Amino acid sequence: LARQRYKEQFGAESECDTRWCLTVPAMWSERAKDTMTRCAKAVGMQDVTIVLEPEAASLCVQNQPGAEVQSGDVVLVLDCGGGTVDLVTHDVQEGGVVKELAAGSGDCCGGSYVDAAFMKHMERKYGAVYTDWIDRKPKDVLRLRKEWLKTKVIFGTGGSTKQALVAIPQSLATALEDAELMDEDDDGELEVSEGEMKAIFDPIVDRILELTEAQYRASARPPTKLLLVGGFAGSPYLQMRVKAAFEGRVKAVVVPPTPGAAVVKGAVIYGLMRNSTKAAKALSQLNSAALLYKTVLFLTSPLLCLLLLCCLQIVLSGPVFVCMGLAGAAYLLK
Repeated sequence: LARQRYKEQFGAESECDTRWCLTVPAMWSERAKDTMTRCAKAVGMQDVTIVLEPEAASLCVQNQPGAEVQSGDVVLVLDCGGGTVDLVTHDVQEGGVVKELAAGSGDCCGGSYVDAAFMKHMERKYGAVYTDWIDRKPKDVLRLRKEWLKTKVIFGTGGSTKQALVAIPQSLATALEDAELMDEDDDGELEVSEGEMKAIFDPIVDRILELTEAQYRASARPPTKLLLVGGFAGSPYLQMRVKAAFEGRVKAVVVPPTPGAAVVKGAVIYGLMRNSTKAAKALSQLNSAALLYKTVLFLTSPLLCLLLLCCLQIVLSGPVFVCMGLAGAAYLLK
């Protein structure tokens, strides 16, 4: 699917000059990474490089205008995606070179697990009325998930964790009203209390903080900065909790403007750095929106049925670099 879409957009003749940078979670084993490489080559992706997602994110932030991560920093990278959370600690050296100070770690505790916790909350609170509705209205279940995401991404904004409102499909509102579990005056919105919202978020966020603490302690040198990236890193509540736990222990908690795009941008930079004679020009071009193209595809991984294929074309006089992010959820570049 990736090669087909690429040929349609850029032409078959350009594929021979394509370098594929496949990003994978830091927690993946060498065997898993080798399998990914062999599968990619089996479908025609010949020049394949495996890039760890936290390393790619670090490279992205280092090469942004006004970079908050610079040479001499010891950076703990916390990459919170949809499915996995990956961590690694780097000593940032001259020329963008990084030295690993603590082995990569991670767990399956990304943003999608918060979504699952919300659905479980609904089941516990509304019981058979809700489960029966799920069986009868699968399309409306998808609408409920989308509305929850709108609430999820603003919870904690401005440091506030007050109650939240979730718009629900009319079919669910009717079912709850008929069972006298919801008032008609609620206008199709469910109120989720502050305590309920924290009960949904906190088990996942607490696990993320546990992993971050373990990574911090495992580093050969104390981290000076914490880099928070990934799709779930855009959550104000997660940012608030991470900053509360580590702001007094590191010089800065850095969250880039588009944290969900940091991995895919960094993977492009990683590919460009292999071509050192053009790296300076390429990095300059990477920051030009006119030269940055995006296509989001859905790819079923041979390993874990992960979703996400982000294709970026950088217009250069040399090779074209295509970066694939396989992290469990698609994040659209702004």
